[in-house]
Amino acid sequence: MERVAYIFRDVVDKVGLDTVKDLIKQPGMRGVHRITLHYHDFRARDTIATITRGIDNTAQLAVIYYGRFEHKPLKRTLSPTDYERFNQVFQNIKFDKMIDQQKVSPYGVDLCMVERATGGFVKSIIFAPEKAEDHYATLYNVISAYLPEVIRQVK
Repeated sequence: MERVAYIFRDVVDKVGLDTVKDLIKQPGMRGVHRITLHYHDFRARDTIATITRGIDNTAQLAVIYYGRFEHKPLKRTLSPTDYERFNQVFQNIKFDKMIDQQKVSPYGVDLCMVERATGGFVKSIIFAPEKAEDHYATLYNVISAYLPEVIRQVK
């Protein structure tokens, strides 16, 4: 699915966001997660959610709906407990060793790119939420549970 990664990179670039790789290099940054959800049939706006965690252990969520609200992010702070639970799922499913979901057409389905960065390490995967199984389903479920803004369909 690397050939469709441009869809996600393009929408992030168009709204003027730093890449995850650039964000993690900023002073005081301990961790970054980004979830980008692309709707293939344009029934809703693509969503870009970025969680940043600084050295003070505060986790901030910023959500942008492509083409809406002048690309101004909706922001909120994640509680330390919620952030730890969210992050623990990434460790439990061994996110850093996962690969893009296989046997899924990159066309005609919604796609989700999940990125994680810490230190000098950056990892991303792409999967189709409606065809998610196993660890991909677990990942989508934790996003739904802790970041409902990501799956909210804004027109």
